[in-house]
Amino acid sequence: MTYKQNEYYTDDVGLKEEILNRIAEIEVELCDFSIPNKTIGNLGEEYASLKLILKNWILLDRNWHSRFGELDAVMMDPFGRIVFIEVKTRRSVRFGTPLEAVTNEKCLKTHKAGFKWLDEHNFFKHRKIRFDAVSILISKDKNIQLHHILGAF
Repeated sequence: MTYKQNEYYTDDVGLKEEILNRIAEIEVELCDFSIPNKTIGNLGEEYASLKLILKNWILLDRNWHSRFGELDAVMMDPFGRIVFIEVKTRRSVRFGTPLEAVTNEKCLKTHKAGFKWLDEHNFFKHRKIRFDAVSILISKDKNIQLHHILGAF
């Protein structure tokens, strides 16, 4: 499935079904423990974005790069806020929870990258912004837990 950035997802039943099908595909892939970590991270970012799109969020950008680092997802919530989302996907908590991977340094870089994104996309005067985190944990029994932390940093 290819979804377009800046496309507003409404109650289009066909599109909703397509998104739900892609989410189901991603869930199968996320539970395949032979897939490399980098791929798991990319799938987690897509999964989180699609879950939010189903809640009437608008995807503005994904995997945007600047000298400050990458923004996993830039979205607009249903209230018109620009939200920068850091997504962390893990298969175990052996080395810490997904949220523990969002370090102070990562938060600072994400803030700088977010303000750079606002500047480059002429949203700089947009006063309603937020930095969220999404934690995705995949257990050995193939259970996927997604937690969205509003205003995480």
